[in-house]
Amino acid sequence: MKPPPLEYVRPRDLDDALALLAQSEDNMALAGGQSLIPMLNMRLARPGVLIDLNGLGELSGIRWGNNRVEIGAMTRHYQLERDPRLADTLPALVDAVSQIGYQAIRHRGTLGGSLAHTDPSAELPTVLTALDADIELTSPQGSHTIPADDFFTGYYSTRRRPDELITSVKIWTEGHPVLGFSEFSRRPGDFGIALVAVAMRRINGVATARAVVGGLDTRPRRITPLEERLVAGDVTINPDEVAAHTSPSGDIHGSAKYRLRLACELLERTVHSIGVSV
Repeated sequence: MKPPPLEYVRPRDLDDALALLAQSEDNMALAGGQSLIPMLNMRLARPGVLIDLNGLGELSGIRWGNNRVEIGAMTRHYQLERDPRLADTLPALVDAVSQIGYQAIRHRGTLGGSLAHTDPSAELPTVLTALDADIELTSPQGSHTIPADDFFTGYYSTRRRPDELITSVKIWTEGHPVLGFSEFSRRPGDFGIALVAVAMRRINGVATARAVVGGLDTRPRRITPLEERLVAGDVTINPDEVAAHTSPSGDIHGSAKYRLRLACELLERTVHSIGVSV
């Protein structure tokens, strides 16, 4: 298969890229291309102008600040996987990244591309929701951030406007978050049939918890009753609560009942792996 006719442009800088994107809602940005290129070849995507972001070094890199780490949207998955400070601070995040596809995919795929594509079974949307990360969006009018829990809206859909680019992700390290991640897939490199992320932290004496399930619904879903119990030291996993918050459905990979059972088992393993003391 071949992509449809399109115009290909490599912008000079971020401002140039934003100006091109704002010209038409049909224009699309190319990051790592691990999802968009196959979609082009199958003609599921038909951009008027394809804007290649790979020359924009300003969108890449891991920057540490006061109580936070900011990761550029064009940072490759393998860069996250191999960063020693990230591995020391959030080892489960690095573990989740290492389960994205295969090595060749991680050498091309980017953080921003994964979030923009937002496959319901992708690792990073689930993990970043658990970490209460902020996603920075930039347009010609300026920048703003949206919490990850609000950013993902449904099946391959987000709150990003057509004239915006994801430019970075901010993960707050205040309170020394303890993150756990678990995923089940048929084979290494396959999309997860069910995946969970659980994060706990304490700030100014106040403990908080996030328990997030991916792969069961159109987007990552928080299990808020479980979060409340974790803060109190109760690790009970209630399948009815998980079902009510995720609306699981079946497909060729497994029935809704099978996915729900997997998610509950993964939640139990993950909660016990990190403990409930923050």
